[in-house]
Amino acid sequence: MKRIILVFLAIMIFACASVADAEAKGKKSKQPKWLDNPQEVYPEGYYLSAIGEGDSRSYAEEMAAGNISRIFEAKVKADQTVSNRYNEIVNAKGVNSTETTDINTNVNITSEQTLLNLKFGESYTDKMGKVYVIAYIDRMKTAGIYETRIAEASQKIVEFLKNGDNSKNQILSYAFYNGAQLFNEQVNVMLQQLDIISSSTRGMIELGYEPNMLNEKVRQASENISFSINLENDKDDKIKIVLQEMFTNMGFKLNDNGLLKVEGSVAYEETDLKRNDYVFVRYDLKLKIIDDRSEVVAALTEKGREGHTSFTEAESRCVRKLQTKIDKKLQKKVIQYFDNLVK
Repeated sequence: MKRIILVFLAIMIFACASVADAEAKGKKSKQPKWLDNPQEVYPEGYYLSAIGEGDSRSYAEEMAAGNISRIFEAKVKADQTVSNRYNEIVNAKGVNSTETTDINTNVNITSEQTLLNLKFGESYTDKMGKVYVIAYIDRMKTAGIYETRIAEASQKIVEFLKNGDNSKNQILSYAFYNGAQLFNEQVNVMLQQLDIISSSTRGMIELGYEPNMLNEKVRQASENISFSINLENDKDDKIKIVLQEMFTNMGFKLNDNGLLKVEGSVAYEETDLKRNDYVFVRYDLKLKIIDDRSEVVAALTEKGREGHTSFTEAESRCVRKLQTKIDKKLQKKVIQYFDNLVK
């Protein structure tokens, strides 16, 4: 009888333990509140939040960051090229006193936005193995970071403007004004983002400079930058026209005695690739831009070939290819030259 009672008690204990274990597992895998209603855990008045999902935590974080960036996309126009140039100058000069490692988040999957103080909360994995993560921005703390960043950038703009006013070198003066305009573009992005994060903080921001006056200084300084072009074997000035358009778009003016001198050569040569239906033309471009101190601003060397049914059409394709190279590579190098002057 005692044996029967002991067996019965053992079964009861095992059953209770199983039920408790099942309940513990159920609680552990219970769906968190933020998954159904993020605002319940991260109230709208204090946080911006968004959920991301994926096959892993890292991918879910990327999706969450992309989703939170969409909150800004409709109102904030950001240019990644401007942001990259700004960061290069900032890093070179040590402009920001604020620590950058924990508060800068580049969201490249779905957006050109660079978000400050974006953080990730807990994750949840459902029965199918799908991972969910919530991303959030603390409005009050982040507004303070933006306020500091904007003040630092504004101070640098004032310094650039002062240096531009005092410089007697037209190229250096333009570089400082151009640097001020670059910083101003980034300030505009931060102001728009801050308006979404905390409109009350945005309303208290004073820049310490006049943006319209800044833009006028850049315009006037760019008109003082002249350029000349001397290319050998440039039939019908096709490459000269491409270069002239590039510099004109930057606000510079063509002048035989330009501060910036473009020198080089271009050559087109028919080549036989044993194709009766196609004519192939090789191109060889060498360009060098020299400043008023006889220093090389930028250089470009491009070689390749294009084919078509006639020499004329193949040559036209070569010109179009070189135009793309000049627009993408040479202009970037010229802009970098001016940025380097103020680093």
